Amino acid sequence: MAAVSDRLCISADALSDFEAAGLEIDAILEWAYVDDASARRQRIGLANTLPLLVPMLVFDPNDPWSRDIAAQLDSGVSPLECMTAIFPTKSPESVQVLFGKPLELLGDWSDDILGLMLAIECLEAEELPETDAEWHVFFKFAKALHPCESYLSGHVFKNLCCVGYLSSYEAVRDATDGVPTRLSLINDCSRYLGRWYAEMLRSPVSATSAVVGDCHFLLHESDEFIDIGERLAGARLKQYPVVDLLSQALRWDVALRQMSINAHVHSVDPHLVQWPPLFSKPIVSGGYEVASLSAATDVYSEYRKLEIDIESVLTECALGDSHVVVLRDMAGATQTVARIWLKGPEAGRYLAYDSEHWGNGARYAYQAEVDALDNVLELFWQPEFQQTAVRIVDFHATRRSIVEKKLEELPYRCDVMQAVLRSALPESLLSI
Repeated sequence: MAAVSDRLCISADALSDFEAAGLEIDAILEWAYVDDASARRQRIGLANTLPLLVPMLVFDPNDPWSRDIAAQLDSGVSPLECMTAIFPTKSPESVQVLFGKPLELLGDWSDDILGLMLAIECLEAEELPETDAEWHVFFKFAKALHPCESYLSGHVFKNLCCVGYLSSYEAVRDATDGVPTRLSLINDCSRYLGRWYAEMLRSPVSATSAVVGDCHFLLHESDEFIDIGERLAGARLKQYPVVDLLSQALRWDVALRQMSINAHVHSVDPHLVQWPPLFSKPIVSGGYEVASLSAATDVYSEYRKLEIDIESVLTECALGDSHVVVLRDMAGATQTVARIWLKGPEAGRYLAYDSEHWGNGARYAYQAEVDALDNVLELFWQPEFQQTAVRIVDFHATRRSIVEKKLEELPYRCDVMQAVLRSALPESLLSI
């Protein structure tokens, strides 16, 4: 390591900051104190003034941004000029705000420098955070929205920041039941509306009929029309206040999940609604009748009886990732449902495990119910059930890619999109 004067050192504060972040100090020192005096001066200066870049430059040197910054830095270009030359920016003054900020404050951005620069680009220099608390809110908003100046995300981000970081954050927390990351739903809703517009642009006749009828065609994917549709959706949604956009997006999220479930349950496609049961006939155990469900309608019906959120259960059943069994008393009344996983082969055998064994209102299963199910699952050690497990695993493996594609398409079926958008957005937005 080259000898350097005391005046050319990484400051104790910077080193402490790096250490607190869990970074390897020796690696940073090796990177900074190179033999070339000019490069050494540049690297030490950057470590002291813009420590945010150090983790990327030291520990990810092959990243394209790292290579570009390192090349310019070592050639004598100032850190500020490096940033403004490599990243999109209209205001060097905005980038200058980052200088002197400790890694403790900006370290969350160390693996996404481009994202930070895009977020900064959405604001004027005087609109950037001033306090540590505001920088933390800035980060949370940006990570949820991934803002880009010319898009709806940038519009929403700028409005939230300009109203007041802390007050906006509290308002978002209240609107999202304490989950401010759900701001991202604004982007998702906008893209979904853009996909709808894409079909209207691609096929005006079919799209018009879809608005007034019960069309069941699938929206087509076309990069050209989707890009135009998404830009149109963003431009139209910018006319609404952010509070309205968030409310619409939250309604859209609920509607999308419910309409997708409804479409899945009522689908006529056997790939989505039928699968082999774990056992063909109910098994009596501990005073309960345990039945394996092999149809989407049956799974949905049993979960509704017990008032349990079905969430992703239908998707997992169609893919074979989990299997649903129901425990009924001897009078035939449903008591619990449980999701079963087939694991293996381990030592040549498949094992069955239960998870999320719930009763009415998502109560935990009583011990008698747990014991009854455990006794049934122990049967999977028998050769007959092992053969069944092999057949089930092979069945789902052969059709998995087909089912995955059909599940991905389901929310974009025209009738589903129409129902979702009508329940979440103003009617005027459904037509161009």
